Amino acid sequence: MTRAFTAAAVVVPGAESVFIAQRELFAEQGAAFVGLLEVARLCEPRLPLLVEVVTRTVLPIASAGAERRSGFTVSADAWEFGGTIRVSELVLVGDSIDGLSRGENLLVRMLHGLAHVYNHWAGVKDTSNRERYHNARFARTASLLGLDVTRGDSLTGFVVTGISPVTATEYGPIIRALDQALVLTTPTGTDDPLAAAFDEMRTARVVTPKTSRYVFASCSCLGDRGAPRTIRIAVGSWQADSIHCSLCGTPFRAPGGESLTTPGQNPADGGLERLPAVGRVEARRGPP
Repeated sequence: MTRAFTAAAVVVPGAESVFIAQRELFAEQGAAFVGLLEVARLCEPRLPLLVEVVTRTVLPIASAGAERRSGFTVSADAWEFGGTIRVSELVLVGDSIDGLSRGENLLVRMLHGLAHVYNHWAGVKDTSNRERYHNARFARTASLLGLDVTRGDSLTGFVVTGISPVTATEYGPIIRALDQALVLTTPTGTDDPLAAAFDEMRTARVVTPKTSRYVFASCSCLGDRGAPRTIRIAVGSWQADSIHCSLCGTPFRAPGGESLTTPGQNPADGGLERLPAVGRVEARRGPP
């Protein structure tokens, strides 16, 4: 016996708007990847095989519509295909730098994350202290990608402040394309389950340090590998600003202390030393 089924159409309020939002989200993802490829093409003369790194080892995920979340996360070798190909995940959330458009903010995050991905592929360690401290090797690659990089304090190392004026014109078409593609926003003052889940995920990845019997203090000197010069002192014997480095003349500071200004830097610049966006990185192919 043949049965006849009647299909009832379920009309969901706002369904058309949701579909449009989904379409725009896909457009944002596509624009981010196209921008990443164009960056790789422009910078490959300075960073060998950068296009191959982007096309074969990077999975970009753009979330530029979320104003209340900013930054990025890089998960090296987070994905695997066929049991042999490993891909790093680059989650981008563009916002937070005053005076920049949404597209330029996203591009800054993209370039910062790409510097870490490229260094990982090349076998270059560019961070320490649970990825909080960015060393000179990170600064060099970031500068070659067109970022404006400055030297911060002994806890953070080198800091990205935006796109270098030298490459701002070169990246103009990419920024305009991203500005045009990024149309989704998160309303302020409303609950956002996705934002809460994202923030909870990022918080869960932060490792809480154990209580130590020692204080690890650093001066403004940098070692051969770009890490701060650090001494260890028992907690009971530690007194802030009581020990000075004979090389740089600055006091040793424990994490959480005030920022240091490296000798020779201009205090009017906030103790930041600008790096030139020139040079070339000699890369080697990383592990498969």
